[in-house]
Amino acid sequence: MADDLKLINYGGILQFRMPCDWIEEYEEEGGAKFYEPHPDAGILRLNILTYRTPGPVSATEISNLLAGMARGRHEPVAIHADGSMSIAAWESGDEDGEPLAIRTWCIGSWVPPDCVRIALFTYTMLESQRDHEAFTRDVAMIDREVRSCHFAERQGE
Repeated sequence: MADDLKLINYGGILQFRMPCDWIEEYEEEGGAKFYEPHPDAGILRLNILTYRTPGPVSATEISNLLAGMARGRHEPVAIHADGSMSIAAWESGDEDGEPLAIRTWCIGSWVPPDCVRIALFTYTMLESQRDHEAFTRDVAMIDREVRSCHFAERQGE
């Protein structure tokens, strides 16, 4: 992992940092993935979900929404200084018979007057890689960076 981080401005909706040497790929239908340029690298995926609401949303409602999205055993919801909230969880998966470890982060924010945005990040690696030093370091870096992400303050930005 590189020590240098670059700013990612995802669709004008979300800003966060990732290592400069990670490859960025953007899907036509939305979503992105980020990974180191070697074949056994973990893959960080990002999707933004937007929900319209009939009016202001309470912190409890956003917290419950995040907890419902975090599959597997999850940590308590964290409230950030900017009012956004985050939750993280580990879950297991399988691809072509290969066990996977998946770390999920859901970052939520209410955007007045009637919008809740959720940034859904998942970092997928082989289960056998989960306790390797490089992956432990990557998960810690991703955790720090995605929990520090910033949503645009208004809709349409």
